Amino acid sequence: KTRKLRVIEVSPDASPDTVFRGFFKRMNTNQSGNVGALEEKTVSFSLSVPDGDLVFAPFRWYFGANSKLNRAVRDVITAWQDKTPIKVKYLQDGVNGSLHDAIVTEATLANALEGQNEFRFNFRATGAPTAITG
Repeated sequence: KTRKLRVIEVSPDASPDTVFRGFFKRMNTNQSGNVGALEEKTVSFSLSVPDGDLVFAPFRWYFGANSKLNRAVRDVITAWQDKTPIKVKYLQDGVNGSLHDAIVTEATLANALEGQNEFRFNFRATGAPTAITG
């Protein structure tokens, strides 16, 4: 009914040391289910950028000293939100390894109702690769 600004926090590891916080507005609400069965309600929110110069970012990840989130995931998220390069190692042909400086171009978090959290990242390499041997 109302599209007022809301602050939403998500903690994928149920820890106060791993929190995603942002400004959102409700977009729509749906409800479904059969008579006598369990009802399901879905509420969709969209990221919103509030007016004003005091807002540093419309959303941000926060990692405390006791975050349970995998260190590699935290490093990639930090590089993504700070727009800084990160070192990426990969097997370019399945056998021979390469090391690149890369920019994180996309970071997403998905979860099924009874599933586990799944992070996905896309990278864009910069410069020439360094061969990794042994």
